[in-house]
Amino acid sequence: MTAIPPPIPDEYNPYSAPLAAVDLPAPAMTLASRGQRLGAAILDGLVAVPLGILAAVVLPMGQRNPNLMALMIAVLVAAFVAIVVINGIGIYRSGQTIGKRLLGIRVVRSNGDRVDFARYIFLRWLAIALLGVIPFIGGVITLLDALLIFRDNHKCLHDDFADTIVIMV
Repeated sequence: MTAIPPPIPDEYNPYSAPLAAVDLPAPAMTLASRGQRLGAAILDGLVAVPLGILAAVVLPMGQRNPNLMALMIAVLVAAFVAIVVINGIGIYRSGQTIGKRLLGIRVVRSNGDRVDFARYIFLRWLAIALLGVIPFIGGVITLLDALLIFRDNHKCLHDDFADTIVIMV
């Protein structure tokens, strides 16, 4: 009968995993400038401007022709939904809207992790939107949201709500 030798302790086993603690360097994150953030917001707005112009020009003409008006409303709604879906997919996948992608910036958590979609929508966008519609206070909150970007950390109020930062890619 052959006896099975006792197992070799890990500190003497040449095939065991290394015991040394491996500290990986944190990824370097460079904050996006105020100008980049403003430019991305303007570009995101410019995507929607043609829809507004189209609505302002064509919808009054549609009052004479109900079929044309129904068609134009359907086209405008479809275009608006397409923009929301494209931006939503970009936010979900990489934390970037169309404007942010063009300017090479994206939204991440303060620790560098990816922002989940629910946090982006509910804490970063919806919270400020709901506060913004409160009579008298809403205008102050909206103004405060924009003005807080002049702090050293370049964070707006919606960034504080969602624990996010905007970095260069």
